[in-house]
Amino acid sequence: PNYVYILASASNSTFGGVFKSTDSGSTFEMQSNSPNIFGYSLTGNDDSGQGWYDLSIAVNPNDANDIYVSGVHIRNSKDGGQTWFDGNSPRRLNYWVYNPSNTDNYVHADNHTLDFLNGDLYAGCDGGVFKTSNLGQSWTDLSAGLNITQFYRLGLDQNDATRITAGAQDNGSNLRTASGWIHLYGADGMEALIDYDDGNRVYTSFQFGGVIRFYNNQYQASIADQPKSFGENGGWITPFILDPQDSRVIYLGLNNIWRSNNRGSSWRKMSDFGTSETLLHISIATLDSDYIYTTSGWNAFRSTDGGQTWEAITSGLPNLYMSYIWASEDDPETVYATFSGNQSDNKVFKSTDAGSTWTNISEGLPNLPVNCIVDIRESNDLLYAGTDVGVYQRSADGIWLPWYDGLPNVEVTELEVHYGAGMIRAATYGRGIWERELPGLIINSVTADVVEIVEEESVTFTSSYEGTPTGFNWTFEGGSPATSTEAEPVVTYDEAGIYDVTLQLEGSNAPTVTLEDYIDVAIPIRITSVTPTNATPALLERVTFEVEYEGVSETLSWTFEGGNPSSSEEASPTIVYRQVGDYDVTVTVEGRDAATQTFEDMITILAPLSVHDANQLTVSNTLIDQNVEVEVTEADSEIQVIDLSGRIIFAQKADAGSIQIDFSTMESGLFAIRLIDSQGMRVTKVVKK
Repeated sequence: PNYVYILASASNSTFGGVFKSTDSGSTFEMQSNSPNIFGYSLTGNDDSGQGWYDLSIAVNPNDANDIYVSGVHIRNSKDGGQTWFDGNSPRRLNYWVYNPSNTDNYVHADNHTLDFLNGDLYAGCDGGVFKTSNLGQSWTDLSAGLNITQFYRLGLDQNDATRITAGAQDNGSNLRTASGWIHLYGADGMEALIDYDDGNRVYTSFQFGGVIRFYNNQYQASIADQPKSFGENGGWITPFILDPQDSRVIYLGLNNIWRSNNRGSSWRKMSDFGTSETLLHISIATLDSDYIYTTSGWNAFRSTDGGQTWEAITSGLPNLYMSYIWASEDDPETVYATFSGNQSDNKVFKSTDAGSTWTNISEGLPNLPVNCIVDIRESNDLLYAGTDVGVYQRSADGIWLPWYDGLPNVEVTELEVHYGAGMIRAATYGRGIWERELPGLIINSVTADVVEIVEEESVTFTSSYEGTPTGFNWTFEGGSPATSTEAEPVVTYDEAGIYDVTLQLEGSNAPTVTLEDYIDVAIPIRITSVTPTNATPALLERVTFEVEYEGVSETLSWTFEGGNPSSSEEASPTIVYRQVGDYDVTVTVEGRDAATQTFEDMITILAPLSVHDANQLTVSNTLIDQNVEVEVTEADSEIQVIDLSGRIIFAQKADAGSIQIDFSTMESGLFAIRLIDSQGMRVTKVVKK
């Protein structure tokens, strides 16, 4: 118990020495400061180390001179730190490069603590917790079940929900399949993607922009290594992204944007931002890959022509560090920017004109860094933001609310959506990867562009909903087609009737809506007849018209050649004719469709009678005092007198000869006298004083 050890790092983070006290710390004496047991070299002859980050020391409780030191590796000295050699090499108790054929010697690199407990030595490192029961001759990994990986980014296989690739601090790049995780590459894992056309093709990266392509879980090529490959620097997390329209095209963000048309075999510089800043994030619009957005944190740029030209889009944004930029799934000119830091109410901004102007949409978010954002396609602006305490959701009402039920309050570094599985997945820095179903689907409405039609007309159907459906199942009673899986189907109805429409969305909870008697189909309008009350009326005689038709109408319109009035929109119009002749009648019936028909020479107006008064004077243009005499030359004729209202006020059968009509009891005014005989009908006018 009088032995005390101090382990020290030099100012350059290499081995600074082991100091030993045998008098409970009153005095110390250096035991050694070489070889460099903090280094990466197996022999300790390098000048590197991580003393700033990981160093620890433990003493065997049963042997005060048996000490264990950790940094990148775990080393052992049997003489209190004076010597570290076992033969010609420093005594190293572990291998930090995993060897599947010799797992007993594996302990992950970067060890931060060593502790003895009940004779066993435990190592706490960037790979978890390991234990040895024989002083380092073999080790057991105890880390299974510790959901503590510090993931920076993740990528999803949109064709296989079981496959995820992700990059982790200190634990490299990994691929999750249906059977578990596969370690693809070491170092610090960063951005990672899965080809959406071929899920066997995976891209991973390590710090400062090293990008590697794998195929069938096997290394295929190093497609980027900065600054050697490009003469430019990449950031700690270097962004790269696949073109959503062509998976062969990759965009890489260094100091500038670089593009490859052949999966990284060759590259072309696409920008000249003129800054030493390294780019932080790239986003390409799903619906139009000419729209590309990128940010370096303090600056943001857009291209609307596939990277040929660029414009700055930071005007209107706060002077804060931009953590993420995201192009909307539904509109290439809608873009979102998130901000880290602790300036209240400046967390998320939205632009609907490709970044020319911005609107603050931060209401409801806590005063903590926002690290990432995604929108959900066809969801009425449903947004999710990853913060330092979990995920927040913003729906169409515009307020952000916590959405981390079951998720640890931990930093969320990236969000991605798997539409096939209806899942949103979150990479966290310290608690692994989490997933949650997107909100259950809700059908808000089903609508048609027209609901009242005639036979053989078509209807276009649309729907409004919340959530992200994976498919559409329509059923159309009486329609052709009878079913459809399109989002906006077009349906034709061939027979009159009233029909139901049903929509079921595929996905979470699969809601169904049926609109009963929604589509009303009528037969087309067909005019069957037009009937006047008299087809051969006298001058000034009132004629009323009726029309019969099939179908559904809303309006009627008439045209009367020679009539007064000459047109009408009444159902049964009454018309007067003032000139002799043959006249057409036209009627139009309008409703769900329209029909027009002209009846030629439907109305015939005959020449007037010759009429004399009692003094044998022609009265065509004179006034009448008392009586009128009408000459009848044909037996079985009929004389009628009609007033201006169209009412017959006098009627008499007559044989050949003269007929006296007494006007003495009649009011003054205009009258029509009508003769009806075998020749037809003739009319003349008289006026009584």
